[in-house]
Amino acid sequence: MLNLLLLAAESLPAGGTIVLAGDPRREVQVSILGLRAAWPAGLAAYLVDEERAWAALGGDSSTALRVVQAPLTALVARTCGLRLSMLMAREAEAAPPLVFAPG
Repeated sequence: MLNLLLLAAESLPAGGTIVLAGDPRREVQVSILGLRAAWPAGLAAYLVDEERAWAALGGDSSTALRVVQAPLTALVARTCGLRLSMLMAREAEAAPPLVFAPG
């Protein structure tokens, strides 16, 4: 959950709101709302392709945290047996919510 919150905060470059909804024992939906709110490019691919997530972490030592947070979050969830998925956005301009649930 902490990695998801860090990822959400970094996905709000102009500020905004992070909304958590649901029951932590079953499923939590993480939404980001704000001007220019957007999950990092490649996040959807990291959620379904473990090798791609590992490859994204293989950058040099100058790689910024915000570049590695998305693949790291996907890999931590997978390693812990948790399901992390992206829903379809309700509005064309909205960032799609992420759903975090026990495996």
